[in-house]
Amino acid sequence: MKRIIVPILFILGSCTTKEIKEYSLNPISNSAQLNDEIILAGVSSLDYEHGKFLVTEYDYDRFYYLDEDLQTSVELGNPENPDFPSFPTDANFYDNGFWIYSSEKRSLNLFNGIDISKSILVDSDSQLKNFHIQDDKILFSRVSFEGKPFVLHDLKSNQRTYFGEYFKDQRTPFFNHYFRDSFSFITENGFVFVMPYIGLIQKYDKSFILADELCLLNESGFSEAKKWVELQYEKSDNTLISMFSDCQVVDGSLFLLTYDRNPNSPVNPRYVYEIDISNSLRLKAKYSLGSDQEYFTKFAHIESRRFAFYEFQTSSIKFFQFFE
Repeated sequence: MKRIIVPILFILGSCTTKEIKEYSLNPISNSAQLNDEIILAGVSSLDYEHGKFLVTEYDYDRFYYLDEDLQTSVELGNPENPDFPSFPTDANFYDNGFWIYSSEKRSLNLFNGIDISKSILVDSDSQLKNFHIQDDKILFSRVSFEGKPFVLHDLKSNQRTYFGEYFKDQRTPFFNHYFRDSFSFITENGFVFVMPYIGLIQKYDKSFILADELCLLNESGFSEAKKWVELQYEKSDNTLISMFSDCQVVDGSLFLLTYDRNPNSPVNPRYVYEIDISNSLRLKAKYSLGSDQEYFTKFAHIESRRFAFYEFQTSSIKFFQFFE
């Protein structure tokens, strides 16, 4: 047992537990119902800009625009085109177009209108959790058994910076590499990586040096989940257990939509944890969304502290206003 648990506890033992504020949120009054002809299923990402949602559906191999009032959708791309970014898992608005990641082709593709104007190959042994664009740079985390895990791609120079290190003290090479698989964000002061398989959050400065880290599994209320996760990793050499369904960075805070991995509770993700990333990483608040019958999987930032969440059971998008 100790061969795997000791390294994980070493990673997860660097944070302290503090009392946090807890809130229960109901959808706000301007939540809208989807047009009866629009059915969302298998949503893999949700982005928002200027009154439009950009939606990817990995399971159905499609992506499209959806108006904020949820009444009109436009399917994008041409599946007959051999360059079509098949099986999309993430997309982001960018200037007058958008970038989309094809998990089948392992490529990032820039669309202006209906045409692809630029493609970037992604050298990874797994599909990306996400990618983040800011100031003509794209950041993503990859799994590769050669090189480094984090990649910053400069769109102007077409140059890449690889940084960070894979773990070396896990029980198998698989865990050493896949535990690093992360959601990635460019921030004002550097970069933030969220590792859903071990509940670890790391912050790097602009010089690509690790500046801080925090583990959610050591926080209050996660003791049972932590025991269960460690037990599952002890049983298998290649099992991965995700603790985060989605996350967003907004105005110095990281918002995590979290699976409840307590074995005595349903796994449905309807809890959002807010973490201050402006200075030292610090857990600030916990929000429960809607009712315990709802299953939120992906979300997008709208404005200020208002967010839109995709609810799987009813194939709907619901809006929530978070407290300051």
